[in-house]
Amino acid sequence: MTVSGFTGCNTFKGKLNSVNGQSTNFTLPAVTRKMCLPELITQENNMLNILRSATSIELINHTLVIDSGDKFLVFEKTN
Repeated sequence: MTVSGFTGCNTFKGKLNSVNGQSTNFTLPAVTRKMCLPELITQENNMLNILRSATSIELINHTLVIDSGDKFLVFEKTN
């Protein structure tokens, strides 16, 4: 499955990999490289590192939880 998003600074595009129908990790081959504030670059790097090292990806109701072991991201659906 193709995924894309916005880090607060740059956009990314990649692939959600799965085995036996279970989501396993992300491959993020494309990230734009705009100049941003240092705080946003740090935030972006943290977010992309979690996506790349994800060990668990779950969709619960309208909430996507991406876990990399010691850190996680939570995305909630908006209207």
